[in-house]
Order: sequence, then C-alpha cells, then structure tokens
Amino acid sequence: NVYSTDVLSAEFGEGDLIQLHFYDDVFGATIGHESCWKDAINVITLCSGSTIPEEGSKPLYYITCNGHSYVGDDAYNFIPDTGDKLKPHICANEDISVRPIFKLLGYFDTANCADLSGKTYVDDFCSTTMSPTQSPHMP
Repeated sequence: NVYSTDVLSAEFGEGDLIQLHFYDDVFGATIGHESCWKDAINVITLCSGSTIPEEGSKPLYYITCNGHSYVGDDAYNFIPDTGDKLKPHICANEDISVRPIFKLLGYFDTANCADLSGKTYVDDFCSTTMSPTQSPHMP
C-alpha cells in the first residue's frame, strides 16, 4: 500500500466553498455562495466544505455499488472482507464484475453531513435561480 503524507502549504491557494443541500431523499451541491432551489422550494443547506482539504476536514464520498449507496468518509465502505487486503475496486457480495462508482463531493467536517445517509446524490439537483413560472427539471 502507498500512503501520502504531503502537507499542503498556504501557497497552494484557497479552495472554493461547497455546500450540500437536500430535500426529501435526494441531495446535491453548489459551489460558491449560490442558492439551491428544487421545485420552487429553497432546500435545506446541510453542510459546507471546500474543494481542497482544510484542517479538520475529511474527504466526503458518494459511493454506489449495484443500487446501494453510501455517503461518508470511508472509501472502503463496500469492500469485501478479504482479511488483510483492501480491495476498494470490488463491491462486497456482488459479482467480481460489479465495480463501485466513487464521487468525491469535497472536503467536509463529515459529522455535520451525517444526515445525508440514505439519500441519493443528483448531479443537477440544484437550480440556482427561480422565477414564479419556471420549475427546475429533475430527471
């Protein structure tokens, strides 16, 4: 296994704000200070993070394996129990051909994002503007 212990210096720059929003059983993200609307409702902003690691933050993943999903900081959530070998490229209890799909949502204080558990991530969840006669489309 290869581990990196690099530390980002201040010259690396500042990341952009990422906000995760949810409504019912789905959630999405905005970058920067954009608002998020769904079906003319200003949705709940649950947690905020960054596009780069910051002190106290962890990577937050949305991982799917054959219809099952996970939101959290454990990149190995779906791996099979194979003893001492970690195989994140395989989904537990699935055919060897089934591969997980990883989305890095950003870097967050993951405890603040715990309410996303069991929700489905949708890329185009947020519509950033809303007029009274316009409704966002979500496939």
